[in-house]
Amino acid sequence: MSLIDGVVGGSLILATLLVGLRRTHLKLTEDHLNQQLGSPKWNYSESWASTFTLGAGVVGTLLSSSGVVPASTSYLPNAAYGALHVLFLVVAGAAPLIYVASQTADSSGVPHGVVRWFLVATAVTLWAAWGQLATLGFLIAELLLEGTLSLRTAILWLIVVGLPAILMGVYSWKGIKWRINRQEALRARGGDLLPWSIL
Repeated sequence: MSLIDGVVGGSLILATLLVGLRRTHLKLTEDHLNQQLGSPKWNYSESWASTFTLGAGVVGTLLSSSGVVPASTSYLPNAAYGALHVLFLVVAGAAPLIYVASQTADSSGVPHGVVRWFLVATAVTLWAAWGQLATLGFLIAELLLEGTLSLRTAILWLIVVGLPAILMGVYSWKGIKWRINRQEALRARGGDLLPWSIL
């Protein structure tokens, strides 16, 4: 298995594990998984996993295409850096589309999805975020090996990459419950389903 496979597959496995463990922890039954949710929306203040993925992807893509990546690399092939950044940007964009594509309309024509597809979209969002951060981490390591970055600067960059990866896991763990509980509370009061912020 190549390191590229490790970045792509490893981030997918971690994302799937977190969402699967959260589903188990919340004891979501088939009835829970089929409960309705509103439509997804992007909100800068609440969708920070997606926002951070976009930002890291843009930074990584710019670094990869601007000649900053050394011609001879140690971790991933030179061209893989740009390709992985673009791949994870596309994956991040696909996450809400997966949920939207699964939606059906109720009798009044209002679209809604279900918790099951919300969990899938969450796992895809995390996959993109963690894959993007892993790729950026390897890029920083390449620049350190080449001598482009000092050790202090590289450590700072790795903290800037690593800390958000951990915080995304924590936020997603909590955010899954918040979004499901909010919709359940609305249903219990007989209110309309509201849009929920993508992670």
